[in-house]
Amino acid sequence: MEKELIKKIVDYHVYHVDKLYRQFGGLQSEMTDYEDETIYLKIQTNSRWGKDNTVTARQLAVDWKNVNNELKDAKRYHVTIFNREAPSGIAVKANTLNNEESIQAFVDAIKNIQPMAEVQHTLKGEVVTGSFY
Repeated sequence: MEKELIKKIVDYHVYHVDKLYRQFGGLQSEMTDYEDETIYLKIQTNSRWGKDNTVTARQLAVDWKNVNNELKDAKRYHVTIFNREAPSGIAVKANTLNNEESIQAFVDAIKNIQPMAEVQHTLKGEVVTGSFY
């Protein structure tokens, strides 16, 4: 699959599905490739997420397949999971951002979230593979 299409799929998925996992579940996912009917994902989890890596890999791979029409023919998934204690996302009530100090604290928290690309270079991940059938 072309990199431009992968980016389009990732952007859509992050803003429509993955954002909820990031804000409330303690994990985030990113599709890195789609080749030979296989979805390739990287997932970061922390202790807020209570499921094991096998269940997590399948759950998120199914989400990616079901939400994104371009992936409907996928038969397999290949997932690398990184476990670390770092925030995966932030959620705040709008009325808590009512002054400059709280807005700055929010912006600083966002800036401190390490991008997935950096995580893969600093941690060894566990690979989980499977089939949708």
